[in-house]
Amino acid sequence: MVFLTLLPLLQLFLFYHSIGGNPKGLKIGIVDEEITSYNECLNTSLITTFVHDSACDLHKISCRVLNEITDDIATKVFFDNIDDAYKEARKGNLIGIIYFASNFSESLNYLHYSEDEIDMQTRKNSIINIYLDQTNQQLTYFLQRRLYDVYKDYSENVLIDCGLPKKLDNIPIQFLEPIYGSYDTDFKHTMVPPFIMLIMFYVRF
Repeated sequence: MVFLTLLPLLQLFLFYHSIGGNPKGLKIGIVDEEITSYNECLNTSLITTFVHDSACDLHKISCRVLNEITDDIATKVFFDNIDDAYKEARKGNLIGIIYFASNFSESLNYLHYSEDEIDMQTRKNSIINIYLDQTNQQLTYFLQRRLYDVYKDYSENVLIDCGLPKKLDNIPIQFLEPIYGSYDTDFKHTMVPPFIMLIMFYVRF
């Protein structure tokens, strides 16, 4: 009788310690037409921001974004073109694809400093295109949240290098400390409540 009473607690303990933390081993495809090889991004002498007069020119700025994506978020797999990356994603070998146009940095420069009307193609080329596999919404949500953090860190660091306030690029919405819970909730915490309900159902019947 005592064993049956302690069984739910034992099951919960084993479940909590057998289920891993945040997802690991995710692979994301990278298609960066700004560079000929990812080794360019690994070059520590690569200068991506040039401050002069009242402007700040960007050069191969996609490398700044890619260097923010660490292996604890996803392992980067590089492709020469979007078609090859898309084929691998369709096979289920990638959780998603990140694509940078060949004139990504130039389009950003033009977008920020040009006094002329910006054409649609320039706007399109200045966007970081992300394609995600939506078949597993929990993994997708995890990756989306981490990629938002990546962009925020990248954007703030670039603004600092350009001698500008880092909050200049923030959207006019600020999420403060949550009323309940935490922003850094472990992935397995979301799985515990339904498991507890399952245990209670088992004990009752």
